[in-house]
Amino acid sequence: SGTYQQAIPRYISTKLDGSDEREFLNDFFPSMGKLATAIFLKGYQWPFDVEKIKNYGSSLIDILVYQENILKGRRVFLDFRKNPKANQKFYSFF
Repeated sequence: SGTYQQAIPRYISTKLDGSDEREFLNDFFPSMGKLATAIFLKGYQWPFDVEKIKNYGSSLIDILVYQENILKGRRVFLDFRKNPKANQKFYSFF
């Protein structure tokens, strides 16, 4: 939390050796619009707030990063060079 994100970065995770890059947030959001909104709001809605978890709020991202990093043991990065990519569930950001 705490980066002023006027951009919409990709949240990616990798195995500890840097392999198996994936955009893990896509699995938890119903649309690119909801995902992009949560990422944008995460830039200034901090610190973590339990009230901002429901309805795909910005604090859901904190929980998902914790889960990916601590519980699954993967490294998590913000990639400001590219927009989030679509998956089979929803269309691309642009």
